[in-house]
Amino acid sequence: MNDKGNALFLILIAVVLFAAISYAVTKTGNSGSDGIISTKAELAAANILNYQTSIKVGIDRMVIRGIEPSDIDFTKPSEAGFNTPPFRNKVYHPDGGGVSYQDLPATATASYDYIDGTQYAFLDYLKYLNPISTAHALDLGDFEVSPMPDIIVDPDLPVALDAKGNQLGRFNNFEWTPSSEDDIVSSSLGVSKAVCMALNKSLTGSTEIPILPNSLQYYVAELIGGDINSDLTSSSCPECNQKAALCTAETTTGQYNFYNIVLPL
Repeated sequence: MNDKGNALFLILIAVVLFAAISYAVTKTGNSGSDGIISTKAELAAANILNYQTSIKVGIDRMVIRGIEPSDIDFTKPSEAGFNTPPFRNKVYHPDGGGVSYQDLPATATASYDYIDGTQYAFLDYLKYLNPISTAHALDLGDFEVSPMPDIIVDPDLPVALDAKGNQLGRFNNFEWTPSSEDDIVSSSLGVSKAVCMALNKSLTGSTEIPILPNSLQYYVAELIGGDINSDLTSSSCPECNQKAALCTAETTTGQYNFYNIVLPL
């Protein structure tokens, strides 16, 4: 009887310990959700910054070889004319800058989010409210904000979506660079808020995101962005002044765009 009592007591202890361990694991998993989001955002931001480094190394190599900034060719491998010489002028060609072109990682975009550590890819930014006709839907008249976090919605978003991803070129001049010539700028358009914060944390030590309306006119070629390019002045973005790289927001709710002055001129 005594042995049976001891066995029952040991079983009860095992049950209590198992329950305690299960609770601890569950508690840790729940409290770690924000940590998972932060880690994923930091990794995506690091990926972007590493790519920026490779671009700078490639362009610096070209300049050292005697290529004039005005002669640098930003044609992507997938675009017409990439296989047309002179190859030494092409950033992404092995005989030029030797940069391996990368698309913006899906994990860095605003259509990608993490919920309790699970990855969800959202293909659509907008959901129309009771579209009356196809014409109405195409007119983008009525839409609602997606309830999921980090989904960026803006009345001008269709243009922004056309200009999302990684861009590189001589779009305009940043006021605080040495001359009034157009600088060589690399940008990542449509990143998530979390990645934008992680980028700024890495670059400035702060997660603050300055507001810069109509930023596509500074960060992307007119042909892609749909706006006439303008020079970026410190009055337009005081927080950007003297910063070679930063992530900004169109409005308080996005779109979030990152710029990097690869070669100030």
